[in-house]
Amino acid sequence: MADASEMTIFAVANQKGGVGKTTTTISLGAALAEKGKRVLVVDLDPQGNATTGLGVDGRQFERSVYDVLLNDVPMVDIVEPTGFNNLFVAPATLDLAGVEQELAAVISRELRLKKALVSVEGDFDYIFIDCPPSLDSSPLMRLRRRRIFWFRSRPSSTHSKV
Repeated sequence: MADASEMTIFAVANQKGGVGKTTTTISLGAALAEKGKRVLVVDLDPQGNATTGLGVDGRQFERSVYDVLLNDVPMVDIVEPTGFNNLFVAPATLDLAGVEQELAAVISRELRLKKALVSVEGDFDYIFIDCPPSLDSSPLMRLRRRRIFWFRSRPSSTHSKV
């Protein structure tokens, strides 16, 4: 079990899709897990590419990050093991696509993600959050924490412009 005072959160974000957010999230998480650190990848993207990229079939579980945000399901209850030692995922489903609209009338909606992350302090050394392409109204934007680091991925100079 990790020391709660040492848990660090990384959010990998960009408003554009296809710039490597998920690849960065999975790669960094896997590298730290290989070094013996306990890592949780929180998949906030409705496409669920971090979930499937870690070998977890999105059709094989009943609850996801959606249920954590909307139905107050404890984060620990949705965490799934991956095929890698020390690497876990809080899976996404397509339900996340409408979570902002569903949370619009909920009191303290902006605190739901923070509450969920705090609830697993001590279980993980690192949390990596794979953000959806648009962050305009995401609960993540309201997350304030002293040990959260934001990575804004950028396309390479060879990335084609369409």
